[in-house]
Amino acid sequence: MDEGKLMLNRLKNKIKRVVDRYTEEKYLNAIIAKKKGIYEFSNKDLELYKIERKTILPVKKVISFSDNLKNISIANHKIFWPEIVADDDLPWLYHEIFDLFDINPSSYNHPDLNYEDADWIIDAGCCEGYFSLFSFDKNPNCSLIALEPLSEMKESLHKTFEEKMLDGKFILEQKALGKDCGTVKFQFNSEHLCDSSVGESTFVLENRKDIFYDVATINLDTLMEQYNLNENGIIKMDIEGAEMDALQGGAELMRKHKPKLAVAVYHEYENAMKCKDIILKANPKYQVEFRGMYGYFNPPRPYILFAW
Repeated sequence: MDEGKLMLNRLKNKIKRVVDRYTEEKYLNAIIAKKKGIYEFSNKDLELYKIERKTILPVKKVISFSDNLKNISIANHKIFWPEIVADDDLPWLYHEIFDLFDINPSSYNHPDLNYEDADWIIDAGCCEGYFSLFSFDKNPNCSLIALEPLSEMKESLHKTFEEKMLDGKFILEQKALGKDCGTVKFQFNSEHLCDSSVGESTFVLENRKDIFYDVATINLDTLMEQYNLNENGIIKMDIEGAEMDALQGGAELMRKHKPKLAVAVYHEYENAMKCKDIILKANPKYQVEFRGMYGYFNPPRPYILFAW
């Protein structure tokens, strides 16, 4: 292709991006103004979404390799990562956890959760471990129970949290959080680990080569009994659409101890509302807040549900 045609194609692509963003913003503004759908979004929600679209992701550095693990550094945090799994998503996952709450619609750092005061924290969908690192940054003395069913992540998480495990502060349950204790079919995606899920993912692509295997499940009420959880706790969930089952499996814990909740609810349109209903049925004393506008899907839906 000659230089003139190349420049013309670049110009066409640039114009298309501008038009697409204008069309999207017009559509989202109309949703806010007309209050379409089951959710009400604010201008702040739209602004956060626009900020996130322009986010400059942090730089990922691979420091070393050993025992089939990479030692990866982003900003001032280091993790170990399995060599067989693609690491392209790590800068985005880092942004979701560590970017400031005021400019980050996916932040779990809600001021009413008070991580500094928690006795225990559950990280359901621990994956690479960034939320667990964030939790220890906020509260080095908390007891943290991480649930991550992927066998591919076990060794790397043990290595990342080796010191905390020796201190008895980090416990890894290689299980999925669910309504009941048992087994489920799990779908593993080595190209985009965050798309791995219980059951068949809604994000399946024709050319993806996902691996399916059985994983153990445990519910929150069982964890309450097993670890003697009290009323001063926080539960984070990012479990790819299984959050309704997980909350139903914690009805007694929510009724008895009312832990604070931070739940990623964007995976399906109605999930946020369904989760709210389950939480309030278990304990009507909860205050529930939806945050963010996940505009990547049509129609948009909240990013995260907070409850305290």
